[in-house]
Amino acid sequence: MAYKCKVKPENELIKEIESKVQISLNTNSIKIGQTFHDFVEIKMRKDDLLFNTENDRTLTRTREFAEENNYPSDYFSLSNVTNENVQQDYFEIIKDFIPEAMQKIFNTTKYQRDAIYITRNGVIANGNTRMACFRSNSAWAEFAELDCLVIPENFSDDWAWIRGLVDAQDNAPKFSADYPWYSRAERMELNLAKGDGSADFFDETSKTMEYQTPKVAQLHQNMLKEARQFVAISKTYNKLSDLDGEKSSKQAFQTLAQNYHGTVGKNLDPSVKAFIRQASFNAIDDPKVAAPSGYSSVHRLIAGLWTKENIAETLRSFNSQNITTSPDAIGGDNSSSPTSPFDFFEDSNLSDEEKEKLAKDYYDKSRIRKDASSRQKKRQLFVEKLLSINTDLANITDDYLNDDTDLKNTESILKTLEIQLNKTIKAEKAIRKFQDKS
Repeated sequence: MAYKCKVKPENELIKEIESKVQISLNTNSIKIGQTFHDFVEIKMRKDDLLFNTENDRTLTRTREFAEENNYPSDYFSLSNVTNENVQQDYFEIIKDFIPEAMQKIFNTTKYQRDAIYITRNGVIANGNTRMACFRSNSAWAEFAELDCLVIPENFSDDWAWIRGLVDAQDNAPKFSADYPWYSRAERMELNLAKGDGSADFFDETSKTMEYQTPKVAQLHQNMLKEARQFVAISKTYNKLSDLDGEKSSKQAFQTLAQNYHGTVGKNLDPSVKAFIRQASFNAIDDPKVAAPSGYSSVHRLIAGLWTKENIAETLRSFNSQNITTSPDAIGGDNSSSPTSPFDFFEDSNLSDEEKEKLAKDYYDKSRIRKDASSRQKKRQLFVEKLLSINTDLANITDDYLNDDTDLKNTESILKTLEIQLNKTIKAEKAIRKFQDKS
């Protein structure tokens, strides 16, 4: 039987929690930042607590749900947290975030392990996915009542502080629910909108959101921009959460954002930049195009599209002129803004089948250019390494060989080097002779 959320009258729930806090003999002192805070331990019926409908993990999904059902944008705001329909709709959403491992562990152990963090009015601050798991499996009698830690009264309505608390916890490392990258990016975007737009505020916000560095946070903001642009034109994906089924989509958008918003795309001709972006979107929309063109994954295909060699060839196709007289796309020469029949993605006279064929040809050629570039680099490696060895040998001779140098074993080492050098000279002469004949 499907679980139905029943919301307890708000004043009754608050009174119950307060009463239990007053008689509880157990307090858990937890360090948040540099300060210890006391969390009173109580037990609450699982059916009486309220989901945090602004939970970061489900932020994107709840926004999409409201849009799809023509609900107001604040439908899932905390101001509506006691609305029974809102609680039920949220439960139906968060059920999809329950990891299979979580179900198995709870079913096997019948042990809660970590307390649920709740506010003074019964809203779950940390443990929403676990609560959804318990409610989805109502037959588990062991979880009818749950251990809870009550947020200190002076922070009970401070959701910025509560989110910091949640981020600092590591309650369930073995079965933590996936936190979609785009949801975290959307939460950071909302947090940034409350600030002054300064670099310092951005850095502090990225730290709060637990990104490794501000640079990584900015990358994810750019990934979010690309993902939104993608779903707006995609034939397969209608919303961000549709990307959940594609494990490689995060890498694909990461590769695209790094190039489109990074050094490679910064000074690139706008038309060429837009075309390669569309080619990237096309590959994300239909991942099957990667393998026939020799790429092991979509993100590797996208990386191939943004190589210097492929960009240069694409610019030549746009300009229909010799590559040696084309503007320097990588160097920032934007002297031309070509409009070209080569941009088949925008050609309304072409059928989808024709565009698909042209796209495949473009992907195939990008792989050929990438491979040719790799081969050329390998051909040059011998000379580069030889020069490096020669420089290193000259430097260590000048810097370390003197009257005080310990010469133990150096004679045998130099003899070995001499033998190897003679072998290299002999091999080089043989290959040079072969190349001269060719």
